[in-house]
Amino acid sequence: MPEVHPGTHRTTALAHPATARAVAGRRRRAWRWIGTGTTATLAGWAFGPGFAETGVGWLRALAGFCVVCGPAASVVGAAALVTSRRVRHVVAAHPWTACRAVAVPAGQGPPRVVLRLPTADDLVPLSVRTAAPHYHLADPGPDGVLWWAGDPGTGGVVAPPGGEHLLWVRPTPSGRLRRGDAEAAVRHGLLSGPTPPQPFADATPRQQDGDLPRATFARAADTTGPNRTPPAQEAGQAAQAAQAIQAGQTAQAEQAEQAEQAEQAAQGRPERGAPGR
Repeated sequence: MPEVHPGTHRTTALAHPATARAVAGRRRRAWRWIGTGTTATLAGWAFGPGFAETGVGWLRALAGFCVVCGPAASVVGAAALVTSRRVRHVVAAHPWTACRAVAVPAGQGPPRVVLRLPTADDLVPLSVRTAAPHYHLADPGPDGVLWWAGDPGTGGVVAPPGGEHLLWVRPTPSGRLRRGDAEAAVRHGLLSGPTPPQPFADATPRQQDGDLPRATFARAADTTGPNRTPPAQEAGQAAQAAQAIQAGQTAQAEQAEQAEQAEQAAQGRPERGAPGR
């Protein structure tokens, strides 16, 4: 059953099959790095002294390579595993949102992008945390669209449309860089482009017969929005409703009593008039 994002009726990013496969693939690759590094380290320490005694140069070099590079590979795998768990946590808690995006020329270092959130037209400058061979995946391309899942304040995941290639992103750390990136994105027309179609647009569960409209539940659950009735007004309305109900019950009781008295009076008239005949 697809997971549903809390507070909405949109499925989470992890419910997308391509995203689920990408998350599982990241985890497998991380464990592969850890396993390879650990195996190389153990092999270097176990066979290194014997290789050194043989006097064969390439065997000594191989043992040294395993001893040095094995721990490095394990560290890389451990870092990748931590990132994969962060990615999974984000895509399991947030839905995919298609955003207009602009890549900011970073010169050296990891790429930076600016997203325009479709809900409020807010600009979100982000720095991509990935290896150099994956830098090209942060380029929105000619369509200028990236999928986004996460929190603008803490970071999240971006991906090219389709949700298959996941990139871990964080808010751009420097305030000066954030302002500069936002200004550059505006100059590139980020605010003027149309809002792209949203993933899972048809994922809203269909309203069942007899259910109230979902907007009714949204207004009832809204404690801070403009539709929220002030507490004092709510109390007054509740008191008026209670008084109306009580008045209606009293009127019904009085009508029933009057009808009973009229019936008794109608039955008693012939008995009082009989002796006078």
